[in-house]
Amino acid sequence: MRTQKKFKKRTVFFFVILSISLGIIWQNHIRPNFFGTDGAVVTEILSPLDRPVAPDFSLFDLNGNEVHLRDYRGSVVFLGFWTTW
Repeated sequence: MRTQKKFKKRTVFFFVILSISLGIIWQNHIRPNFFGTDGAVVTEILSPLDRPVAPDFSLFDLNGNEVHLRDYRGSVVFLGFWTTW
């Protein structure tokens, strides 16, 4: 019984220290990258002319047809890469 109480106290202590550490990291390192000095979210939207061009490549679709990225120039393209091991 005593070891269970000790384990629970250690677990609570660990999560308290972890929460405080993550809060300090958020406040000092991550938050300044997302928010400006006035607290507003920093966003920089580039015009289409200023954006870098993605390199062209080709893949095969489910029907075996070759599809090039350049065919979709000017459109929004979402590429989802995943794997199963």
